[in-house]
Amino acid sequence: MTVTVDFKHDAHHNIVIASPHGKIETEEDCQSWFNQYLNYFRRFGRQVDVIFALGDLSIDGQMMTRWGEYRVALMTENLVRFSYRVKPQTLLSIATTLSIVKSKTPNPEKGSIEEAIAAIKADRAKAGIK
Repeated sequence: MTVTVDFKHDAHHNIVIASPHGKIETEEDCQSWFNQYLNYFRRFGRQVDVIFALGDLSIDGQMMTRWGEYRVALMTENLVRFSYRVKPQTLLSIATTLSIVKSKTPNPEKGSIEEAIAAIKADRAKAGIK
């Protein structure tokens, strides 16, 4: 299945909301997912704060480990500053959590986009970033 990602830059909050759609079933799906993020984030020329709205992305259980490796690669590209995930499906949540534990690349989960925006604002304040 083809995986697509819709990106919206919330200029008011200066946060990217990324909404992937589809099912990760193959290595090619992982690669496509990864490349879409890289291409979009690199446009900014700096680190971005991101909310991953994951309600429309699912993953085949056989791809959990491999997708987790791509997730780690994305998070270690130094393109993302603060990030939260919202409403991942169960297997995707497990895959993300496993990759977080293995790599220490945080990406906490929040219940809504509004909660994630508030958390990013708090992270910025704690870091002394306006």
